[in-house]
Amino acid sequence: MVKYYIKEITPPTGYLADTEEHDLVCSYEGDMTAEVKRECTSSEQVIKQPFQIIKAANNGKTDADLLSGAGFTVYLKSSLIKKADGSYDFDSAKPVVSGENGATEIFTDEKGYACSIPLPFGSYIVRETTTPHNYKPVDDFEVNITEHHPNEPQIWRVLLDEEFKAKLKIVKKDDETKKSVLIAGTEFKVYDLDNKKYVEQVTTYPVTTTHKSYFTDSQGYLIMPKNLKIGHYRIEEVNAPEGYTINKNYVEIAVDANTAYQMDSESGDAIITVDYENHPVKGKLTIYKKGEMLTGFKKGFCL
Repeated sequence: MVKYYIKEITPPTGYLADTEEHDLVCSYEGDMTAEVKRECTSSEQVIKQPFQIIKAANNGKTDADLLSGAGFTVYLKSSLIKKADGSYDFDSAKPVVSGENGATEIFTDEKGYACSIPLPFGSYIVRETTTPHNYKPVDDFEVNITEHHPNEPQIWRVLLDEEFKAKLKIVKKDDETKKSVLIAGTEFKVYDLDNKKYVEQVTTYPVTTTHKSYFTDSQGYLIMPKNLKIGHYRIEEVNAPEGYTINKNYVEIAVDANTAYQMDSESGDAIITVDYENHPVKGKLTIYKKGEMLTGFKKGFCL
């Protein structure tokens, strides 16, 4: 009888080594048995570790606002199909379980914090699939699980969501024809209703200029040089185009992700368009007829 033990030295990639020594006893089974066979089962444990994130607003504040309710979905990188443009096809992909009770989306709490369950060894792509109102999602990011720390999440990932902002496009229109007034020089001011002050914007090209008023061009519209933060604004006409009366019925607009906007294909800015109408100046024309007038005639006169 011979005794052996088996111990794993090098585990497969992504697994922990089995440290147990498995005893094997090879005893004599008679002269009719030329080969003695024994089996040994060595259990494997996959490497696992959770990841954690902090979600905050990228809004220029010293103490960034922490964002609750942001949702993240995790995909195994090797399962994703790449499209012709190099991006991943998430529509056909199946997310992995990343949260408690089989959840495939994890959400940040009131402190902006979220933590996954321990994920098995591998590379994952994480996508922000639920974004708080008035914010833009962060770019997809990669998580690599290579160490076994099932109770110790990876180091913090601080993710900053860009706050929604937009430029105002003010279009001057005739209130009768509803067509654009193709006259340059209509002057507007924009009042910030939330902060109780007029909007001033600074540009540095070709020279540094502080803009307190904004003027339409020959196409009858203007686009403010810089984005406005989310909030409520009032557009006030200061000078009307020639041939029109000034419109004191000021227009209020909300800069908000729920307000209709278009994305500028060149700058990538969100553009909110506002029509501002004016009434054309009209006058009353009186015509006087002058010249010789017939004052009378004699009877019997004939031609």
